[in-house]
Amino acid sequence: MGLMEHVKSIDWEDESYPAYEDYIVLPLFALFFPTVRFFLDRFVFQKVGTRLIFGKGHHLLDLQDDERKKKIRKFKESAWKCVYFLSAEILALLVTYNEPWFTNTKNYWVGPGTQVWPDQKMKLKLKGVYMYAAGFYTYSIFALIFWETRRSDFGVSMGHHVATVILIVLSYILRFGRVGSVVLALHDASDVFLEVGKMSKYSGAEGTASFAFILFVLSWILLRLIYFPFWVLWSTSYEVVQTLDKEKHPVDGPIYYYVFNTLLFCLLVLHIYWWVLIYRMLVKQIQARGQLSDDVRSDSSMYVADSEGLFLSRNVTFVIQGGLTQMKGLYRDFRLNVEGVGKEEIYRVKKIGIDDPVSLEIFIRPTTPSSSILRQKDMEDVLTEIPPPSRFFQEELNNFTPPPQPLPSPFLVFSNPKPDQPLRPSLLIIALSTPSHFVFHNVSNKSLIGSLILPEVPFAGNSVEPSLGDKSCNIYALNGAPASDLVLVVSVQCPVSADRANVVAKVLLGEHIVPQRVLILDSVQSQNFRAKLSPDETYAFKLETTSEREGLDGGSGDSALLKGLDYFPSGSVVEGLAAALLSRCQMRNIRGTLCVSWPQYSSSVVVLIKSLLQKKVLQGFDFGSSGEDEEKYLRSRRIKDHPFDSELYT
Repeated sequence: MGLMEHVKSIDWEDESYPAYEDYIVLPLFALFFPTVRFFLDRFVFQKVGTRLIFGKGHHLLDLQDDERKKKIRKFKESAWKCVYFLSAEILALLVTYNEPWFTNTKNYWVGPGTQVWPDQKMKLKLKGVYMYAAGFYTYSIFALIFWETRRSDFGVSMGHHVATVILIVLSYILRFGRVGSVVLALHDASDVFLEVGKMSKYSGAEGTASFAFILFVLSWILLRLIYFPFWVLWSTSYEVVQTLDKEKHPVDGPIYYYVFNTLLFCLLVLHIYWWVLIYRMLVKQIQARGQLSDDVRSDSSMYVADSEGLFLSRNVTFVIQGGLTQMKGLYRDFRLNVEGVGKEEIYRVKKIGIDDPVSLEIFIRPTTPSSSILRQKDMEDVLTEIPPPSRFFQEELNNFTPPPQPLPSPFLVFSNPKPDQPLRPSLLIIALSTPSHFVFHNVSNKSLIGSLILPEVPFAGNSVEPSLGDKSCNIYALNGAPASDLVLVVSVQCPVSADRANVVAKVLLGEHIVPQRVLILDSVQSQNFRAKLSPDETYAFKLETTSEREGLDGGSGDSALLKGLDYFPSGSVVEGLAAALLSRCQMRNIRGTLCVSWPQYSSSVVVLIKSLLQKKVLQGFDFGSSGEDEEKYLRSRRIKDHPFDSELYT
């Protein structure tokens, strides 16, 4: 009771000039916030979050599960921020509402009495608003390091908190306290709606989340894009000049004026930039009929190679499907069919540097069961972990994009009279590169037995007889193969986008075609290749699945398809359909080999591929074309599979 009496006895209307010594109480405010948060976390947020997220039966769940703990922890973080922003907004309104400058911006600079800026005193209650805000952001610096979940935007968040503390201190010392308190109130209002939306998203209340987002957008427009520039900035730019005594303050007055207004106009530029991002997010939400989408998913694939063959992560023993192609942000979700489990799970992969394949990290989403074969790491929910408006990023906003309408699935068409029985070739060759297309196009001793149909690829422009100019995906049987077993060739001449690579791989290596071994012929993308080679050098490298290497090491009697060929250089990347196919082989325990050659389409590359096939794969097989045919075709069609950049190679 003594404390309350002491608080009531304080004269909050007392006025004094702002000084650096006032910040002697800042450590007390910085300690106040973690103390309050500790008790709220333990006795309020934990119980409320558990009930809202997991429902009435939450006591039957294992709340010590890592995924549930992470979800509760993120809910508590948003709840705490919501409590602060709401309390800061209420405090600012209580302090400023009855002041004459709340409705008349000219009173920022004059009054009470004969006081004129910068010779204005501040009331104790207004100083309290500043100490409250400065204490929170000072505490936030340490909370970001020692308390909160470490996220991808850690550096930016830290920079935001430090910059905010500096701005608060500067505006206080430069005696812009009145207008500064208004600026704080304008920003805190938007943050309240943002944190409410995040908590609603965590608890599954989509309607509330969408409504909070609408209020967030409206408050942004009214407060930051209308009131802030047309009232606040107009006053700090024009009205203050009319009241400034230039003779009394010939130096410090202009310095205060230009420093503070420069900061405020920079803030306006950021408001406009962030509004562009918010507007895009709003359009995407409208397209999704008001519902914030859960994620933006990709079915593309990739492999990272090392000197031993396949390299994924030091803690992962299986192959990734889905991943990093055309990534816009730091993270990307991908789908993974876990063999032996019989379910599809959603995982997340962090963007890596090409020169640092060891940095590949795997994260499991909280929406899926825990997996014993993945090391679980902390990760942020890409939807609900939207940063405060003062640190928006395009990649966070992109995650509000509604999922695109799925394309029809590709399918196979066979001339097989018994389509219910799968084809079981001893060897399946999948030609993806232009040189490999040329090699098999000139083979006369082959039969067209089927095609892969992609609904998004039109038939217009294709010739009646198969040609190299067609956009097709034909399947051939090699009649003159030296072995008695069936050998199939798939010539993929149609473009396959990154997001379709995985589904195409599932069709080619699915229930209709069950090969014993697979050979994939592709050319490396120049931007993904890391090795020192001359642009004039012709080469080929390989990657093998685990079963292929184990079969050779185990003395199965089968020789390597590409014996003696070097492995793909460490740090290099193969992506797209080639990676999806090899990934499919790995997961289905098929003995698969990927051969990548030079991206430049030349006769030397064609000769190299024919030599590899004749000596190591199809010994003695007649490929038909001569050197003259190759040169003639090359003279008429200059083609590169991928852009060539010699600086990446030499």
